[in-house]
Amino acid sequence: MEELLNHPQIRAFLSQMMEVDMIPDIAYGLSLRDVARTFAGEIKKDEAQMLDTALAKF
Repeated sequence: MEELLNHPQIRAFLSQMMEVDMIPDIAYGLSLRDVARTFAGEIKKDEAQMLDTALAKF
């Protein structure tokens, strides 16, 4: 998470889906999938594919 959120374009992209400023510091060592699972429940397969596709652009 920390690496993703330190990238301005990725941070802006993720901000469209979640309140990135509300992610606790303890979550910065987790993967995006783990953060989503912890705070929003399981990610659906199609949502995960969309995230993978979008993040691959960066």
